[in-house]
Amino acid sequence: MFKAIVLTICFYGVLKAIPAPGHGALAGYCDTSSQCDADETCVSFNQPRGRRVVPDTIDPDLMQYVHGSCKKRGTQGSQCIVNEISTGFKGLYYDPLCADGFVCVSTGQYVIPKGDLGTCQALTLAKSATLDQPCATGADCSDTECCVSDMRPIGKRAAHGHCRNMGTSGSGCLVRYPSGKPMDAVFQCPCIASLTCHGTGMHDIPLGEIGKCGL
Repeated sequence: MFKAIVLTICFYGVLKAIPAPGHGALAGYCDTSSQCDADETCVSFNQPRGRRVVPDTIDPDLMQYVHGSCKKRGTQGSQCIVNEISTGFKGLYYDPLCADGFVCVSTGQYVIPKGDLGTCQALTLAKSATLDQPCATGADCSDTECCVSDMRPIGKRAAHGHCRNMGTSGSGCLVRYPSGKPMDAVFQCPCIASLTCHGTGMHDIPLGEIGKCGL
């Protein structure tokens, strides 16, 4: 009985010694981006097709407790992936996201299996001549814009709208729309592909729950 109690105490002591992701010996390492600084992304150790990036700055015994490391988000000209495939874990990515105020613009090249290779561009630089111009579908607007209907969804759908900027961090959004550029006309632009519309609990009838764009 005494031996069992000692083992239990020792085991509990080991558990207590393991730091939480982002703290102590695991500072700079993470399971999700919320455990990193605001200007960082949690980038997965495991990459597509079985490739694994193993940093030499972390104790191998501690690596089992985290899935990635915190990397600086991209700024002007940084490489990024447009509509990158999911890692399967919320807030964990294969590549750093673009920083607030920047958007990932495609270069026309493709990285298999991740997606379109792009570079982070300041929203002011990425602004196109189509902003605020009339549109019928998303194809009439630039990569950083969507086509917003001029009429609310009462009765038949409006046949025209205007190009508006996609939602960035802190922008208002509608939970009903998935992230990324839509091809059809919508009633409010969704968040850019790297962000998610988080509901606020408030509703716009009949459009649904209102939210804000964030990681």
